[in-house]
Amino acid sequence: MVKIMARISRESELLYQYKQYFPAGFYEEKNAPLVKRYARAIRRFLEHREAIPHTGTRLYPIGKCDFWDIPGQITGHHYSSSMGVDQPKFAALAAKITDPFDRTLMERVVQEMTTYAANPLPIKHGGAGYTHSIINYRRVLAEGLAVYRERLENKLREQYASEQNDLFNALLETLAAITAFHAKCLARLKQQQKMATDKRRAEIIGALEQVPIQPARNFYEALISFAFMWHIDGCDSIGRFDQWLYPYYRADLAAGRITVAAVKDMLIEIWQDFDAHGGWHMILGGSDYNGAAAYNDFTRLCIETLHGMRRPNAGLRIRPDMPADVWDAMFDSLLSGSGNPALYNENAYAQSICKYTGASGNDRYDFAFGGCTEIMFDGLSNVGSIDAWINLLDVLSSTVCESLPGAASFDEFMAVYKNNLRAVVREVAAEINVNQHMKAVYRPQLIRTLFIDDCIDRGIEYNAGGARYNGSVCNVVGLANVVNSLFVLKQLFDGTIRMDKEQFLAMLNADYAGYKNIFEQIKHLDKFGNSKGEIDEIANNIADFVFSEILKYRCWRANGFIVPSTILFTTYVEHGKYICATPDGRKRGEPIADSVGPMQGTDIEGPTAMLLSTGAIPQTKGAGTLVLNLRLDARFLREPESRRKVKAMIQGYFNLGGMQIQLTVADAVVLADACQNPGKYPNLIIRIGGYTEYFDRLSDDLKREILKRTAHIV
Repeated sequence: MVKIMARISRESELLYQYKQYFPAGFYEEKNAPLVKRYARAIRRFLEHREAIPHTGTRLYPIGKCDFWDIPGQITGHHYSSSMGVDQPKFAALAAKITDPFDRTLMERVVQEMTTYAANPLPIKHGGAGYTHSIINYRRVLAEGLAVYRERLENKLREQYASEQNDLFNALLETLAAITAFHAKCLARLKQQQKMATDKRRAEIIGALEQVPIQPARNFYEALISFAFMWHIDGCDSIGRFDQWLYPYYRADLAAGRITVAAVKDMLIEIWQDFDAHGGWHMILGGSDYNGAAAYNDFTRLCIETLHGMRRPNAGLRIRPDMPADVWDAMFDSLLSGSGNPALYNENAYAQSICKYTGASGNDRYDFAFGGCTEIMFDGLSNVGSIDAWINLLDVLSSTVCESLPGAASFDEFMAVYKNNLRAVVREVAAEINVNQHMKAVYRPQLIRTLFIDDCIDRGIEYNAGGARYNGSVCNVVGLANVVNSLFVLKQLFDGTIRMDKEQFLAMLNADYAGYKNIFEQIKHLDKFGNSKGEIDEIANNIADFVFSEILKYRCWRANGFIVPSTILFTTYVEHGKYICATPDGRKRGEPIADSVGPMQGTDIEGPTAMLLSTGAIPQTKGAGTLVLNLRLDARFLREPESRRKVKAMIQGYFNLGGMQIQLTVADAVVLADACQNPGKYPNLIIRIGGYTEYFDRLSDDLKREILKRTAHIV
């Protein structure tokens, strides 16, 4: 139990009485710099966090052991918001206090902490400033936390400005809290060891006596160090897992210290831990730090152990020289029903990130992804993960209502629509920058400041722009619907659709009721995703325009980049609910298109035509990642000849400049049955807008939309 200081605020005393340790630490010195208050909050929380017991697993910590979740705690650290607050429970606690003065104090605490934890600016166009990231696991494994302490102490000896010294002291306190919690866990394990002899526990103890405080000396210690630090970070994305672990794996395998079978078991434990904690992205393969091919035995082992796994949300960087056995390992994993890995075009990303993110030198080979698949750099970046959304269809819908009757031609209407888009992009960029500035002022993120380069070296906190690369991913959605809608409007102006503009607008206002013939005509017009030249030209035109507009802007953090993406994880149903009927035949409230691909079920000319259409978009301008979902029948990945065709199809798409493609390999009959019988297929996994999810966890609306996806035959 922590001995509470003699002079702390009354707010802190009250919070200690109610065993709310994070806010109690935060209010100990309520006039101190925010970085110090956050550091003290983290310290008090971990001091009162019980040590994690060992439950018999090969690795530690594994299982339901969220470091930042103590039963009964209503605030705590969060890797994106810095502070998580359960406002209703906090308010209920304040209401229990009978003393009027103390109750008023606590109500004020609730209001203040909710404000700190809330999104700094409710972004009008969606998004919430959410930020996934990847700490520098490679460096932690190689150096250990003791070296981080030395770096901070050296910085303090250099006598920087007071604000920087405040930061370095706060980081030292945070690091001390992590180190003390590690010591507590180690002591708990040793106590368990006394009560029962256990070889696995002895191995874990031996590893934790070295890591993460000191460098990892072998593969097992590297895994233990990683697991501990992943939980300290809050179970987010992990970047290039195979690349920074491979040297340890290779050395130990050659020396006979590990076996492939034992490593497989340990990897499966890690993936199961990812699933238990909702962990996020991992990227495999591609190029090493010097640009050479980086596919190895450990890469293949990682893919092989993903069979049937929902998480991590894994990706594979594909180069033209990727070995055949890695292709086969990838196909085998997809056939297992895991949806992993998604595929990323190494050459296209290398071109895109050099041009639009400012990455230079060998760093350009260390690109990775966070969350659903937002671009970032392994251990080096702070990139807002879909900071905001631009719903192209929403802007088009309002433009149709306001400007269609007065437009003399299709080109004139397009000019108005683009001008409206330009205004929305400008507004979104301003919102992103206000949001980032507010986070820098009110939300120090100390754990990521410690473990993401170059925050310590620069003496700048993570949310203030200390990382080497800073940026924002801005989501662009509804592209296929807009393309189809604009094609319909072109037919209206050309006279192919025989009604005037006022009648057309009346039809939309009526949600197509009473206009059956025109509705059927619209539904049977060509749609994006079928390699139709005129429609693909519209797609290229609109995508190029909006992507180029976004790329004009810089984000507040360190004059960083803002890059477009199209990633609709589970949100393409929600993004349609507030949009009226649109010219493409979509009725009021219906879903929009899933990510960058065609509207569900409208790609009827086969997968090659669909990929040609999507490849017509200037994809390398969508550096944030343009997600493409492709559903294949499982029968067509079992035979070598079918695999050859799928491989050629993927390579052809990447040669067109396609950035990313993800495959859901599932039986249509099984999907339909799973819709009708929830719970019958508890382990059925699908790919949805950038990540993998259990089918049963999706809403009924999303399940129906997935069923509409065309099941392609190759």
